[in-house]
Amino acid sequence: FRSELDYELLLLFAKNELSTAVATPLLAVIVAVGAMFWAPPAQLLLWLATVFLAKGLLISLCRQFLRTPREEAGPLTWRNKMMAAEFLYGLSWAAVAFVSAGSGGEAAHTFVFAALLIVISMRMLFAAPVMPIVYAGTLPMAAAIVVRFALLDNPYYWAMAAMAVGVYSPEALQSLRFAIARLIVAVSLGVIFMAIMAFALPGMTLWRSNSLYAMGLSFGYLALSRLILGSLI
Repeated sequence: FRSELDYELLLLFAKNELSTAVATPLLAVIVAVGAMFWAPPAQLLLWLATVFLAKGLLISLCRQFLRTPREEAGPLTWRNKMMAAEFLYGLSWAAVAFVSAGSGGEAAHTFVFAALLIVISMRMLFAAPVMPIVYAGTLPMAAAIVVRFALLDNPYYWAMAAMAVGVYSPEALQSLRFAIARLIVAVSLGVIFMAIMAFALPGMTLWRSNSLYAMGLSFGYLALSRLILGSLI
């Protein structure tokens, strides 16, 4: 019985991947075009090529799984294959966090932060039937955000890294209350950290009122997105 359930979940994942085959690659093109204002084109083209190759491998694997007769498809073997392909795809997306920001500064890093959070959300939705695949694809991106921003010598980026840690939780797919709790923790961590930095470094130019507005708006938008997109799972 368990084997049959695992097969059905993998089948649902494979069909989800094929039905949305162009969604994340199209987003990668949009991200690359937007980043061309500050990042070296050679780095962006190399990153874009790795994303396309990793996605192509994942799609090819899903098509091969669907063509395999049911009695010959070992769910555990195929799940491990798909986890490996999803992990490679997650790594390819994570690499954009380390593309040179050039003269973009805060705008460039904020753009990459938002883009990766969107991709993490999309991968959580598409891979939701098989949670190990969700972790395999999204953990590299979440780790890339944290590592990249933690290495920057600016409290603003450290706060964003804290938000990424608070927001990330695949279990939030299954409960709106759990998702809202995680959002409260994530946004609160960022705002508290910024408040501490403002106290320790009075010369910071970020206004406290801006932090309050940003906290309210970000929480509202994230909760609304979770409420709307959660119905698709």
